[in-house]
Amino acid sequence: MSGSTIPDPLHLLLIEDDEVDIEAVRRALRRSGMDQNVLHIANDGEEALDMLRGKKGYKALPQPCVMLIDINMPRMNGLEFLKEVRGDKNLSHNIAFMLTTSGRKDDKVYAQTLNAAGYFMKENLTEFVDLLRFYCNINEFPVKTMAPPPVLPAAATA
Repeated sequence: MSGSTIPDPLHLLLIEDDEVDIEAVRRALRRSGMDQNVLHIANDGEEALDMLRGKKGYKALPQPCVMLIDINMPRMNGLEFLKEVRGDKNLSHNIAFMLTTSGRKDDKVYAQTLNAAGYFMKENLTEFVDLLRFYCNINEFPVKTMAPPPVLPAAATA
């Protein structure tokens, strides 16, 4: 891909509490040729935040990270997690895709307001992973870094 800067490897964070769904994602990534990437697993939003922030014994995940987020989870659900991520200047740049069984219109609208890059049903997992592979191959990722993105001066953001 001309000019594409794919982090090597790309770090994927799957936030999912169901072991069957976790294995299904692993298989889909393997079948699509995306198994060279690093897949991190968090079982709920609180654990995912600890992994991203490097707390409670976790080493902070390299940034940027592509997050695949289920909605219905214990302790902190996917929408609560995404709201927390978007409110944290050190994490807000991460790419979020909702991957869920929830077809609720309110969930879709709320995920969109939280700047989710997409909202996908688990029943379409194979097609989603194909789309994710295409996205990762053509997207211009910034250079991989452990630090958050720079904060632009007010004049530059106007």
